[in-house]
Amino acid sequence: MIRFLSLLVLGIIMHSLFNFQHNVYAQPQNINKIKVSNTNENDSLKIVKILSIPYDVIIANTAKHIELFEEALKLSDKNKYYNFKAQCYEKISLLKYYQGKYEIALKNQLKALAIYDSADNKLGMASVYSQMGYQEKRRNLDWSIKTMKKGLQIYRDENFLEGIASTVDNLGVLFEMKEDFDSATSCYLESLKIKYKLNDTIGIPYSLNHLAGIYLLQKNYKKAEKYLLQSKYIREKRGDIAGLGENYLNLGTVYKYLNNFNKSVNQLKKAIDISYQIKYPDLRRQAYSQLADVYKLTHQYKKANKFNILFINLNDSLLNEYTGKKLLELQVNYETEKKEKEILKLKEEKAIIDLKIALQKIWIIVLISIAGILITIAIIVVLRIKQLEEKKKHKAILLEKEKGIEAVINAQEEERKHISKELHDGIGQQLSGLKMAWSSFCSKLGSQEKEKIEELTSILNDAYVEVRNISHQMMPRALEELGLVTALEDMLHKTFLHSDIKCEFEHFAVNQRFSENIEIAVYRISQELINNVIKHSGANNVVVQLFKAAGHLILIVEDNGKGIAIKKDFKGHGLLNIATRLDTLHGQVNYEPSPVSGTIATIRIPLEENNDK
Repeated sequence: MIRFLSLLVLGIIMHSLFNFQHNVYAQPQNINKIKVSNTNENDSLKIVKILSIPYDVIIANTAKHIELFEEALKLSDKNKYYNFKAQCYEKISLLKYYQGKYEIALKNQLKALAIYDSADNKLGMASVYSQMGYQEKRRNLDWSIKTMKKGLQIYRDENFLEGIASTVDNLGVLFEMKEDFDSATSCYLESLKIKYKLNDTIGIPYSLNHLAGIYLLQKNYKKAEKYLLQSKYIREKRGDIAGLGENYLNLGTVYKYLNNFNKSVNQLKKAIDISYQIKYPDLRRQAYSQLADVYKLTHQYKKANKFNILFINLNDSLLNEYTGKKLLELQVNYETEKKEKEILKLKEEKAIIDLKIALQKIWIIVLISIAGILITIAIIVVLRIKQLEEKKKHKAILLEKEKGIEAVINAQEEERKHISKELHDGIGQQLSGLKMAWSSFCSKLGSQEKEKIEELTSILNDAYVEVRNISHQMMPRALEELGLVTALEDMLHKTFLHSDIKCEFEHFAVNQRFSENIEIAVYRISQELINNVIKHSGANNVVVQLFKAAGHLILIVEDNGKGIAIKKDFKGHGLLNIATRLDTLHGQVNYEPSPVSGTIATIRIPLEENNDK
């Protein structure tokens, strides 16, 4: 039974790799709806032509089409076709994933997501969520299901049938990996229904193969064969070479379980031929594994060993850990069976008394080993419990410390608000009223005391302005009423208004309001960084950037001054204040030299964690 399930898992891994490529690639990005503002019409037509290449053509030569998509990416970047650019990143990610370069694939997906998010392109974001969920399934299956459902919900909201069909299909694969076969079957049937409605001759075979996979797991081999043959017929009519490779591999597996070994070998060898044709080594690797199994079942151990070795040599180090273990297991099983036969032959030649002595020794070793294993397990359990208790204690201490710091900061900000309100509504209003009364009084006096009156009026104005400035510094009204971006613009304008330092402020994707603790922290941190630039850097140019990316609010302050050296034991109050505020928000700060001169300070604050507070 274990051997049966392990072989099925390998089939599912191969099956899901093929299916993923179709489903994510079959999601149109509404190319015709994208507005092209550049006058270079030839570039736009060339990009559209490249992005419109069918899936089954692309996978026939991944290297060639990566080059084409990179060319389209350069043209999109040159002409500022941002939606095209995001689609190019998606296609490159797809083919990199197909080649087993998972990290590069994920990086390209994140680039595409950032563009779609900035443009509020819902369908584009849904496509990326669907692909990322599928690509990360072997690292974190639960996260993948959650991410893919996020993309599916967008597709449902937009009633985008192509996206719903492909994402539901991929979600079924994830449920299948989770061994939730009822949910997987439901997904496959929903996807198949939509694909028939859309006459999706590329997608229909993948859903049929999925259903065949479910029947294979349920040992209903005849029904699995039926669905695979239907899928194979459609692909033969389309000339879908890569899809036929998948069918041959799966049919070879089914015929193996039906004990039709000659037919199984024939199908698997066809899959190998196609793997060379489309330059897809993973298809060949899976076929080698199945052939090794068939030859092992038919007691052709030399051939089984040959394909085991081919399988092991071809195994890609980027594939998941389970696959490598399975390859090793197949080889070890073959060698173990061979050695067991030799040992059995030697035992039969031994005398009965020697056998009894050997058995006694074995029992002694087994008992000692069991005792040793039990002791080791007990020690590991005790150490693990202690480790967990220490972690729990340390976490509680950090939490209390964080709460204490946050309480102090909140108290300080509340006091600032209180003082600001008192200054503005109390002393500020009194001074304002005094100014009006003084002006009225002075208008009634003669011109004899004009110089003295002007001097006293100037002093009164200075006092009024000073009180107002102190009130705004304690708690800027722009921050409370208009938000972070306006408050920062106001602070920077007033700071550098009468200065020789040139300041640039850039912001994007931060038009909404954030929680109060985030806005106050970013504002105070900005004040500290700007004060450091003015006091210590000797700079004549400052660039401040504020934007959102990957669930974080990011603040960057760059100057062209002499730079600062940040040491581990540095105790400056400003930098300590920054670190303290970021600790309460689980944020990070990084100081590094600017590419030209001076310093770049980068602040990263996670939004989801802090919005939950």
